[in-house]
Amino acid sequence: MLQGAPDQLKDLYNSYIFEAIESDFRGKDILSCEEVLDEINKIERREKGFFVWNGRAFIHTINRSTVSFEHAVFGECLEWPIQSFPLSHYKTALDGWIKFCNMPESTTTELIIDLPQYTYQ
Repeated sequence: MLQGAPDQLKDLYNSYIFEAIESDFRGKDILSCEEVLDEINKIERREKGFFVWNGRAFIHTINRSTVSFEHAVFGECLEWPIQSFPLSHYKTALDGWIKFCNMPESTTTELIIDLPQYTYQ
């Protein structure tokens, strides 16, 4: 569960960030998560300006401040408009997914991820 998303955006966070990570890094695809995190670190160090990850369900376009999700099958449509979120929230969610995948399997396994503060404009 992502904790700290603004109330008016919680549904979008669940629809996009959860869906994108769960579908695009499913099956404990930790190596792909780590690859994306390595690319994010390069962006943060200004070694590159952006990175595009072509996932199974979403295209993740990552730059210094945001990540945008476009549905890989439908493109931009009414059901799945292109949405952008703070890079810090996406990075925190990816780190949390790796931690979750490394937890012992259990029907009661839960991980609550506290998102960093971000001021929406």
